[in-house]
Amino acid sequence: MIDKNHFTGARNQRKLCFAHVSNTSSFEGIHGVIDTLMTLFGLNHEKDYYITASDNVSFFPGRQANLIVRGKNCGIFGIIAPQVLENFKIKNPVTLAEIDIEIIFNMIINEEIKI
Repeated sequence: MIDKNHFTGARNQRKLCFAHVSNTSSFEGIHGVIDTLMTLFGLNHEKDYYITASDNVSFFPGRQANLIVRGKNCGIFGIIAPQVLENFKIKNPVTLAEIDIEIIFNMIINEEIKI
């Protein structure tokens, strides 16, 4: 990732990504995986994390969300927009999640999250 503040001009950023590809989309399925992952980290829904509406053009309008963990935007998930699927010649609906897992790991290391 480009980072003008880093001495090399770039830095690594660890993300966790997963997708569901099928004949039908699976927003609820991806949301369930995220809930399970957050539970494994010892996080409580609404107390420690929640989701908010997102407006990323790569995702279908109204079928996407941001993942907020302890006040920090840690990711996005939703159904990939039809134009994106067409651009990559993907024939089936894709539901995707991208989580900046490094933010969560840093919270664990700094003991902001107890697991």
